Amino acid sequence: MLMWITDSGHGWLKVPLSKVKELGIADKISACSYMDRTYAYLEEDCDAHLFLEAAQIEPNDIKVIMHFENAPLRRYARFSI
Repeated sequence: MLMWITDSGHGWLKVPLSKVKELGIADKISACSYMDRTYAYLEEDCDAHLFLEAAQIEPNDIKVIMHFENAPLRRYARFSI
């Protein structure tokens, strides 16, 4: 199950970094997304939708997680492959 993480300013879809690479869309992900060693945190406006379309993910496969202040992932590196 994928997680949708939001804070008071924005939202991201947490997905395995390996899946982004496997789908061949890593070069299309913007610097508005974040990453750590294992996951990509795809920003909600474009990158998350690109992933969902490429992976053919249904909305009911996403678990919503809410953060009301700054999400910790904002301290992660910007996405770059």
